[in-house]
Amino acid sequence: MQHALTTFLTAAVVALTIIAPHPVRAQRADSLPIGARFRIQLRAAPPDPAPARFTGVLTHADSTTLWLAATDGAPLRTVGRIDIVRLEQYAGRRSAGASFGRGAGYGALVGVGLSGALVIAAAIDERRHPCGDCMLSGPVTAVIIGVPFTAASTLVGGLVGLGFGRSERWTRVKRP
Repeated sequence: MQHALTTFLTAAVVALTIIAPHPVRAQRADSLPIGARFRIQLRAAPPDPAPARFTGVLTHADSTTLWLAATDGAPLRTVGRIDIVRLEQYAGRRSAGASFGRGAGYGALVGVGLSGALVIAAAIDERRHPCGDCMLSGPVTAVIIGVPFTAASTLVGGLVGLGFGRSERWTRVKRP
């Protein structure tokens, strides 16, 4: 038992001496890809209560500072890692199919919700004022109207999503 404990502690000490001098990936300067586009929010400076936000392409990084070329043509900007409140990396644009699908989902939700409300209202009206000689009851008629309405709202939602949804995607990066 004594020998096993000694062996374990020796292995742990050796492992720590090998690992400890090396910084964790999140602390290394090379953990942020050079040439990638970043959106940065800095902590507010005393005269201006609003935090500074800007987008730039990372040109160089070390353990304390990031150098970014602004995408709007402004000069190279240096940012202290300590001042960064939020850091996001550009992850491309949303695909047209994903945008259409998201919009169609919202449209279907609206269509089902309004159609359901119409069926409930028709059922309540049918109970209050029954129609003995009607070919179709109120709720059945509401369903017949609601199904194409839901299909149309799904299509319209998809088209709206296609028109407005093709936006940029950003992934949050742990604060360096």
